[in-house]
Amino acid sequence: MPQGAGRGLPARPRAGTDLAQDRRHRSTGHGDGRPVAFGRVLANILVNAVRYSPAGSPIDVELSEDHRLGRVTVADRGRGIEEADLATIFDEFARGSSVKGDGGSGLGLFSVHQLVTEQHGTVGISSTPGEGTTVTIELPRVA
Repeated sequence: MPQGAGRGLPARPRAGTDLAQDRRHRSTGHGDGRPVAFGRVLANILVNAVRYSPAGSPIDVELSEDHRLGRVTVADRGRGIEEADLATIFDEFARGSSVKGDGGSGLGLFSVHQLVTEQHGTVGISSTPGEGTTVTIELPRVA
């Protein structure tokens, strides 16, 4: 079975979607060593980026780290999130006003926030309607 199949995740990006990756540094470990949890976080962010972006639009993934933490940034050029929705976007069952009726449960970003904070990290979103959304996840390095 392809990775992600059967768990509500696409086995591969939607046809015509260009995923660009910029891996600046090799990761030496982040959070509390829970790669499955981090895999779920990253999969959720990427699924949202693909779901809410036009076919063929690029999605940029940047990985970086410094002496204190690792950082993953995912930026799309999709429909974006209304400013009024940003304050509650990580709440359980929260759905942005521009995606109501598009399916989804409102649990994805809630789960992302829960998993990242359990690992003593942070997650932030910046977005401009009609231009796209950027999600940044920072996790402390493991000594």
